[in-house]
Amino acid sequence: MSNQIEPVEDFNKGQEIDYVEILKDSNLLKLIIDEVHKTFYGEDDTIMTLITSICTRLVVNCKPESKNIVVSEMSGAGKDRLVKSVCNVLLKDEEAYIHRAKLTPEVFTYWHTNDEDWSWDGKVIHLEDPTTELMNCQSIKTMASGEKKATVVDKQKARDLDTKGKPNLIITTFTGCADVEGVRRYPFIHMDTSEELTKEVIRNALEQASGKGNPIPDMKLISALQELEAQKVKIPFANLLFSHIPANLVMRTYIFRLLDYIKASAILHQYQREFNNDNELIAMPQDYDLGRIAFLKTITNPAMLPLSRDQETLLEVISSSTEPLFVADIHKRISRNRDWIYRNCEILKRYDLIYQTTRRKDDANKDVIAFGCMGLSDGRRIPPTDRLSGFRGCRRNKTFASSVLESIDAERIKRKKTTLYECYTSSTTTTTIQPSYKYDTTTTLQPSDNQANLEKILKEYKAKIVR
Repeated sequence: MSNQIEPVEDFNKGQEIDYVEILKDSNLLKLIIDEVHKTFYGEDDTIMTLITSICTRLVVNCKPESKNIVVSEMSGAGKDRLVKSVCNVLLKDEEAYIHRAKLTPEVFTYWHTNDEDWSWDGKVIHLEDPTTELMNCQSIKTMASGEKKATVVDKQKARDLDTKGKPNLIITTFTGCADVEGVRRYPFIHMDTSEELTKEVIRNALEQASGKGNPIPDMKLISALQELEAQKVKIPFANLLFSHIPANLVMRTYIFRLLDYIKASAILHQYQREFNNDNELIAMPQDYDLGRIAFLKTITNPAMLPLSRDQETLLEVISSSTEPLFVADIHKRISRNRDWIYRNCEILKRYDLIYQTTRRKDDANKDVIAFGCMGLSDGRRIPPTDRLSGFRGCRRNKTFASSVLESIDAERIKRKKTTLYECYTSSTTTTTIQPSYKYDTTTTLQPSDNQANLEKILKEYKAKIVR
């Protein structure tokens, strides 16, 4: 690809746009985040992760599963609006961004299979709240895994259908619908649902309604982003990561997602990168830093397994106790019925996150089923470039930190928020800006311990797994 392109007239302003100048801006990522903030306030690291995930669509040598992501959050958090805001900045072409509130289970078996000129490559499908039936049907499983061929019966004859390309799948859901087999296909990210950010969102909306701010889209930036091209990316420093990657079993497949996110950062900054003699885009250490943040955002628990927001809460409650909890005790602490608790405890058992036992329950005068935590080792310790041996000259990567994190953090400090640099580069990184647990204080069935004691136990437990 040549980085020399002719300026094109902007259809809105009647002005010539120097796309190269925009795409060579060292603050490009920050410009995109600011543009998204015109329609969706906050969620800096979530936006960074979605940008990175969407850019995998242009990575030629990308694993199919790296092109999938799930935004799992409670209703009202704005997960669909967030995805729309990011996609509307990165994907101006309506054909490239396909938003659906409903799909039938076998849709990918037939969708565009007869269109000779059609390919799913480079497309993004945003699917809202899919049903369990849809998520576990064979056609969407094969699409999520990048499989190409299907054989169906048509008019009593077997017919082969060839799916062309692999789209990026962005799924928004609260509960999470994939079965245990499908967890490796869908990394989960959560949003910040804190009261502090909620107040800021409300204040920002009121300010815009009163005429403050600048919600007008920057069509120069949006148009320039359409000039990014699909490239094959090489990571020359990949071998330096070996001694720093945790040997968790899931990393056999997750390592490819980390590498693909690094490549996606290079794709986004392709006008600021070099090509080798084989016309491969060369990733830089700052691409590792962005890819690492996006990867860690998809790792919401020490076992590195994708869990919905409610499952995260369930795991936090069980792991906060020094002894196995009865279902009745769990029910007192979370806003879910007992059937849901049993079903999801079974899922956490299959992931080897908790175990099932029996304990004597005095008021029942018999042994009753209880659930305890397995004692998890934290697999999320993947250091930034300033702590990687072999990255000479990359200590506290100024190119990335000064152009992106420091500028974002300057605004976060004003809002008295935890800085992203602190969250993602400290030696005790947990990648959770906000606690995922939430206790129900409205029910008449109160926890046997008071809230302060529970939070103290949680704090001690988290300190233990960090050590």
